Amino acid sequence: MMNKKPNSKAGFSLVEVLVATVISVFILGSSYATIISLAKGSESMINFTEMNTQTRTSLELFARDSRMCENVYEFTNNKISILRELWDSSTNSYTKRYVIYQFVPEAGTFTRSIHRASLVSGAYVPSTLIESETLLFDVEEMNLFYYRLVDPEIPNYDPIARTKLEVKHVQLEAKLKRTVLNLDNTNYILSARFMMRNKDVGE
Repeated sequence: MMNKKPNSKAGFSLVEVLVATVISVFILGSSYATIISLAKGSESMINFTEMNTQTRTSLELFARDSRMCENVYEFTNNKISILRELWDSSTNSYTKRYVIYQFVPEAGTFTRSIHRASLVSGAYVPSTLIESETLLFDVEEMNLFYYRLVDPEIPNYDPIARTKLEVKHVQLEAKLKRTVLNLDNTNYILSARFMMRNKDVGE
């Protein structure tokens, strides 16, 4: 009588399969959480880098225009229109232009536009739009502040500029907020005051 060989092809038991499945689920869950965490960290760094680059470029441009300002046409807490000379490649000379900076709350943007300066009744006013660009996106809050020259000889001197002639310094403050992968990145702009070196002041 022949002896039967033991069955070498026996499979896993149901308990073993369930245990393996549970372990796999835990491993996959941990891996997913790690990947999401790494993705959020990467996006966060990209957001901060982009916002810092935008902020630095915008402030440099704003500072240069402010320092070269000859006159102020309009100034509010979210808009300023300044007259300055810009290079005109079509005439190979400097030409007076109005540069307008404006915060658009509903769009969350900060824009810069260049307009022709037309002479009307002996004064330059903004006219035709030449070009426009958006400097900052995802702007949640922004304010422009205006100051006049400080007179140390006058006690309790009010530094706040209330007329176009008084404006001599401008300061920009903003809060940028960007949300990616349910992660909020916030960047604050607390700029120094920029002096309008070419602008005459008066009372």
